[in-house]
Amino acid sequence: MSLGLGNDELLSRFDSLVANGIITHHPSRVTEFEQKGFRFRYEVTNSLAGKKAAELAFIVPELREQSNSRPGTPPQTFGPGSDIGNAHPDLLVSTINDTHLVVMNKFPVFRPQLLLLTIDSFQRQHQPLSLADLQAAWTLLASTGNRFYVMFNGGFTAGASRHHKHLQVLPHPDAPGLDMSWWGLFPDREQAMPVSSVPFIHFLHRFSKPAVTALEVFDVYLRFLGDRRHVLALPDDQVEVPHNVVITKRWIVVIPRSKENIDGTTANSAGMMGSVWLNNEQQLEKWIAQGPSWVLSQLGLSAGELPTT
Repeated sequence: MSLGLGNDELLSRFDSLVANGIITHHPSRVTEFEQKGFRFRYEVTNSLAGKKAAELAFIVPELREQSNSRPGTPPQTFGPGSDIGNAHPDLLVSTINDTHLVVMNKFPVFRPQLLLLTIDSFQRQHQPLSLADLQAAWTLLASTGNRFYVMFNGGFTAGASRHHKHLQVLPHPDAPGLDMSWWGLFPDREQAMPVSSVPFIHFLHRFSKPAVTALEVFDVYLRFLGDRRHVLALPDDQVEVPHNVVITKRWIVVIPRSKENIDGTTANSAGMMGSVWLNNEQQLEKWIAQGPSWVLSQLGLSAGELPTT
């Protein structure tokens, strides 16, 4: 299945939405940093400046009134159970498998950055990934080559900021035209970086054949679901299991999360991989002062013996 939009068309739509003020995007001030063999790429950007106010607009009546052109009406969203704003029809890129919407992210760090939303807008972010979620993600990855990777913030402890269940779609650091090769996703740097450099417990599975199905990916994910329950010492009947997931066509990583933040310093799935998005230089200074590898070890679980299959 194709998204129906090639790279040029996707970028053209993104740029048009930025020019019309629908998407907020500003270039990042990048700082690259290495600690104990683990590489960090900090993106300080004004793109995120309005995100918190947009989130609060769904729960604080006064802010909701200010955000609407018609006072007294709720903000337009992607469904009756959604808390993700739908400010313009061009934000919707495509539909996948009649289960998910491909949508432009209104507050992107990268050009472009997408969301993969469940059409059932009452599905929630703390719920584990379903087979349908992974089928949609796998379809999207297959239709765009190696230009993107997919991540999932499993609950607010894992860096989620919305209730409506969604995955994020980000430009792969090896994609043409990007200058992110020094950083790279750590499973792609296995020859240059020992596993011991990863400062947190994680579960990594590499796909041994090119024609992997979404069902096979889902089977691996379910196995890791049990593993992360074990390392977090969670009961079997607890629905919310905080975790981060990152998926490419070559591998899947699942990272158990123990905390949402350490003294105000936090990270989502990309941040746990070393791609950290910040609002200002003060946040960057705090990261460096605390020690980037230590922060990740505390947000997850300190690395002992790392299970890898």
